[in-house]
Amino acid sequence: MTDLQQISINQQLLNKRHEELIQSIKHLINTFAGEEKRLKLDSNVRCLIACRELQKLLLPSSEPSWLVNLINWSQWYSENYHLADANSILLMYIVELKSEAENFAFSLPSSPAQIASESLTERQDFNLLLKRFLSN
Repeated sequence: MTDLQQISINQQLLNKRHEELIQSIKHLINTFAGEEKRLKLDSNVRCLIACRELQKLLLPSSEPSWLVNLINWSQWYSENYHLADANSILLMYIVELKSEAENFAFSLPSSPAQIASESLTERQDFNLLLKRFLSN
């Protein structure tokens, strides 16, 4: 498999996981319109899982801040959902982060010239990331 084929596959997977995450955020927001606390917690857990699935595909240095914030707020809610104002606090942040996630586009090198212009370290990081992903 060539580098471009690997990048194309990784780009498709990134896009798929990104879209799955956006759908889980939308579901979480819709769930918060209801009264069922358990459904809210379950939706939050699904959103956190979708975040982590996307995060597995990224190097820590390339994680968008909205993803890190979404993980942090989802973890916070998992630990504090019993608080009276936990729903409103999470919802306030999730709506903002949803917008950032929807407007974000992951971009990998798409031509041999871009690949060649990357430093050796960047290529090694990509290969390490690909190996890490394929081993999971």
